[in-house]
Amino acid sequence: MAPTASSVHSSSLHLAAAGAVLVVVAGTGLYCLVYSPYRFIRQCKKQGIPFLPFRPLIGQIPEIKSSGDPKATIIPVLDESETPAEDSGTRDDHGASAAAGMESEAAPSVAYGPRMHSPLLCEWISKHGTVVGFSIGPSPTVLIAEPSLVKQVLITKAASFSKTEASRQILGFLGNGLPLSEGKFWARQRRMLNPAFAPLCIQRMAVTMDQQARLAAQRWSQAVARAKDHESNRAEGRARGHEVGVQEEQHAHAATRHASGRAGGWARGHEVDVQEALSAVTLDIIGLTAFGEAVGDEGVEGGGMVGVRGRDEREEGDGLVDTDVLDSQAGGVDSRAGGVKSRAGGVDSRAGGVESRAGGVDSRAVYMAVSELSERCMQRVFSGRAFIPLYTWLPTQENRAIAAASERIKALALSLVARRRLALKEGREGHNLLDAMLAARDDETNEQMTDQQLVDECITFLFAGHETTAKLLMWTMFLLARHPTWQQRLRREVWRVVGRGGAQGERQVGEGEEGTRKKGGEGTEGEGRGEEVGGGGRLCVRWEHVGALEEMGMVLHESVRLFPPVPSLMRQSTKPVEVGPYSFPPNTQLVLAVGFMQGDPRWWGEDAHCFNPERFRNGVDGACSDPLAFLPFAVGPRKCIGYAFAFAEAKIILCHLLNSLQWRVSPSYVHEPSLGITLYAKQGMPLLFDPVDN
Repeated sequence: MAPTASSVHSSSLHLAAAGAVLVVVAGTGLYCLVYSPYRFIRQCKKQGIPFLPFRPLIGQIPEIKSSGDPKATIIPVLDESETPAEDSGTRDDHGASAAAGMESEAAPSVAYGPRMHSPLLCEWISKHGTVVGFSIGPSPTVLIAEPSLVKQVLITKAASFSKTEASRQILGFLGNGLPLSEGKFWARQRRMLNPAFAPLCIQRMAVTMDQQARLAAQRWSQAVARAKDHESNRAEGRARGHEVGVQEEQHAHAATRHASGRAGGWARGHEVDVQEALSAVTLDIIGLTAFGEAVGDEGVEGGGMVGVRGRDEREEGDGLVDTDVLDSQAGGVDSRAGGVKSRAGGVDSRAGGVESRAGGVDSRAVYMAVSELSERCMQRVFSGRAFIPLYTWLPTQENRAIAAASERIKALALSLVARRRLALKEGREGHNLLDAMLAARDDETNEQMTDQQLVDECITFLFAGHETTAKLLMWTMFLLARHPTWQQRLRREVWRVVGRGGAQGERQVGEGEEGTRKKGGEGTEGEGRGEEVGGGGRLCVRWEHVGALEEMGMVLHESVRLFPPVPSLMRQSTKPVEVGPYSFPPNTQLVLAVGFMQGDPRWWGEDAHCFNPERFRNGVDGACSDPLAFLPFAVGPRKCIGYAFAFAEAKIILCHLLNSLQWRVSPSYVHEPSLGITLYAKQGMPLLFDPVDN
């Protein structure tokens, strides 16, 4: 049958409509992806801002992605002159070794600071200046590395800026939590959460931090001792001729390699990847301080000890892993496998389910699910797919997996909230963040947080709070391993301020006390300091000790200066705004190069790339010529709410580790800082541990 005139007319209308839609979509795409960016770039160039070549859709993403694989550096083994023996160096006017803050001649130079963790930004800034334009996908972006301009963005004109779309793509799993919320809602959440991070609340939570840190240090020490005993027994067996033939030859070969790599004056050392181990310890602490719940038997009992082994075992390939301590496969994140699996219970993302050995859902399960989701979001952004218009709405396998993981995380977090509500009804109150949030009311409206708000903040604190402290500790331990004089100085400060610990149940004696205790009616000299047990006694770090550990504070500040957990901050203008001599329209995306400023010799002097905690002897104002060149936790109204919590936790954990263990960098370590959500060690952080000498 021939088509009628009306059907032909109708088909023509449909085709015309489809054509019009395509024209509108194509026109909008060209305007957003090509014309608008080019117009913005022209405006910036007229104001004197140099811009890197613009490439529609991808921008500088290929360079940014490849810069995530910086050139690896092998850290040489330190020689005998760097072992933590008695400090006999010349003293300066602070009573410290004149060379203690700088790299010694025996320690080959290592690229600390932005040249290692942000090489691409350093290259752009060195070529084009401290204000330079580039593109993240289709979005033109202005990079700023000038403290006076950063001050305007974060402080004086902070109301004109919000978080960027790229930040939301990467951190979208945090929901509408404090890092991503805006405007009046953010101000309300901040008001309600501020009391939970007041000094009095942190002081109460410090008790839990101390308990968990002590348990972790004890487990680490026991595992190192057992590994050392195992190695000694094997050596004794070889000496008695119990091992013969090929096996004996293999052991002799391994011993030769071991001896050739030893640093003079050190014991033989047992290797621990502290990146994984510290992650477990801080996760235990955040689980208890944030939610009032342990994160699982393997975390609490294991004390976060991962993969402890003697160097002979490592080299021969039969790594010694104590079954009594935490194994990295039991509750860790394996990003290389693209999933997260808990061998002893928890989340098995590959199976698509959630299981808890105790029959419930714990904070470790939430964290592991969030870790998997964050990695998927990072991959979507740095592949450039996230910037394709409407891509995130397409039912691709990647988008479906992200949506499913988001729903799973929400369900897990809701279960934590429900369990704490039940605990409060039963009268089981605790000094933790979730209890504080459940009780919080807005001063202006008297409203409480909804379940969704509680879930978003729970996920935020669990992930951001745990991750930031773990990386702060990891890089600090690396620096102390590289600079053993400072490691010993901190150890002595711990013994002076906190004490050395006594047998379990004995009273701790801190700074200012007599250093004696009554025993059988008699005062025994030195017993209060725990000399009879060396450095492995039961240390008790109280809140007043945290503020008194001044040199430890200096080292932590120097650590976050050289290895900031988040080397760059991102902001987006919400309205026309002037920043210094530059005028920016709405939706201008800015990257604030915090990490670069913290290593810029203009503000920090010629030793800007060296480890020198003495620079912080008189605080930040005395450390650099412009205090706004030091922003590891941001500044202004959106300064990290948990920075005091993180520093207190880091100090307490370091106290316990320094009291019982000494460490140095393993010869197997490869120096390759890499930027994910935070700055991490791409090939792990293996350190060699030994008990502290009496």
